[in-house]
Amino acid sequence: MPELPEVETIKNELSRSVSGLRFTDITVRDSRLVQQPDVERFCSELKGRLVRGIVRRGKYLIFNLSGGKVLVLHLMMSGALLFNPDKKYDRSARVVFHFDSGDRFLFIDRRRLGKAWLSDDAEPIIGKLGIDPLDPEFTVDWFAEVLHGHDMPVKAFLLDQSY
Repeated sequence: MPELPEVETIKNELSRSVSGLRFTDITVRDSRLVQQPDVERFCSELKGRLVRGIVRRGKYLIFNLSGGKVLVLHLMMSGALLFNPDKKYDRSARVVFHFDSGDRFLFIDRRRLGKAWLSDDAEPIIGKLGIDPLDPEFTVDWFAEVLHGHDMPVKAFLLDQSY
């Protein structure tokens, strides 16, 4: 399962690779991955949009796009994003994103648990998340304050992403 540091690394690498590129084609091979809108609209509304940047919130990757849209990806337990991979990975790709530069990246997910959204606003998708562990506001004092008054085990508390 990609953990938060891995997702941060993926964000950093992809940001360098795809920021400033424009989507030219999207091939969805597994429609279960696309959560909203329907697959046809997902592909048609994504085509022509410029990637302005990528941010990470929890384990979600949020691609800020031209026209005020956001592409939100969650790799779940077994997902991976590969930029310009060898052809041998093509069979495992659930979605292939093509760019005007000739580059592409693949959303690979053998267990088919990953998710993708195209929306005007990421908040309804990620709004349930608590403070990000890499946020400057995440301090020992903040953590102690939030823990205070809870009688759940620390591990259960840490796994509850609403905190």
